[in-house]
Amino acid sequence: MSALSRMAEHLWKALLHLPESFFSMSTTDRLWPPFVAVAVVLGTVVYVRRRRRGDDMRGGLGAFLFPKAQYWSRSSGVDLQVFAANRVLWILVGGAMFAFEFFLFTQLAVAFARLVAGTPSESLSIPAFLGATVGLALMRDLATYVVHRTSHEWTILWPFHAVHHSAESLTPLTVYRKHPVYDLYARVVLALLTGPPTGIMFGLLGGVHASTVMAAGLAYFLFHITGSNLRHTHIWLSYGPALSRILVSPAMHQIHHSTASKHRNKNYGEMFALWDWAFGTLYVPEAREDVTYGLVDPATGASIRPHPTLLAVYLEPFRASGNALGSQARGLARWMRRSIRGRRVEPVPSHGSELGE
Repeated sequence: MSALSRMAEHLWKALLHLPESFFSMSTTDRLWPPFVAVAVVLGTVVYVRRRRRGDDMRGGLGAFLFPKAQYWSRSSGVDLQVFAANRVLWILVGGAMFAFEFFLFTQLAVAFARLVAGTPSESLSIPAFLGATVGLALMRDLATYVVHRTSHEWTILWPFHAVHHSAESLTPLTVYRKHPVYDLYARVVLALLTGPPTGIMFGLLGGVHASTVMAAGLAYFLFHITGSNLRHTHIWLSYGPALSRILVSPAMHQIHHSTASKHRNKNYGEMFALWDWAFGTLYVPEAREDVTYGLVDPATGASIRPHPTLLAVYLEPFRASGNALGSQARGLARWMRRSIRGRRVEPVPSHGSELGE
């Protein structure tokens, strides 16, 4: 069977399983019903606390949790379109992307595990299991911090991540509002940065056990089951000034999406605020703040909407990134020309010229 025939067969099988794959949910998906249910419960707790405090909560609990202005906005409509389109795209080509990511990660992990291979063991002790859980979570979160920060600060990458930040209404679907190029970049960098330390940890622990595999996913399961969906909503939930220097609260991620200049380039962390604290990008709100979401022109502060449609979501970042690349190339060319002129040496007059000949 030719490569073209195999590709056609793969696409056909993917199309046959499209409905089943599209609606499937698992514990790795933020829309897994228990995760959503926990977010609703926590949102209800916030509502009750604000109502007891005397805040104006007109419209009742339903209007507080699911305001029409938020969930029926044009921005939320684009979220839904991107979610659906990316699901279909993942069904068609996601297997190849995952295989490449897994291959890269495992090859690096195995290579580094061999460097520090310890005594093989059948199982992990409880302290070792807890250490692996925290260690793996910290490793991946640091890698996520690197991906997130570089996507903001590198002008070539920013247009692809800007798709996520162009949302003007945050809902749980906003987390899926990502450009495929950003997703590919994140997966490759995460594999490169987490493969070596994971291999070293497994080598020191005496191999890969069922418990270490469980440890790798436990921290993120706890992260999701404790209300990660509130991060992309209007519901303000803070952990307080002390704990917010360790863990990223929903309120802190909402600050990250803010258009205010004082909030710009803050709170890149996903689970742990430790990295923001260590690298000077932490912003801990002292009290509830009114936050406006979306994108603004840094020079004028005016709102910009570069992704009003699904087509713009996928195409506009290539134009903007190409412009940024062209600008950098021109800047490099100017720098090289100045360097060459600066190194130019004037010819030394000959001996005869000095004598007036």
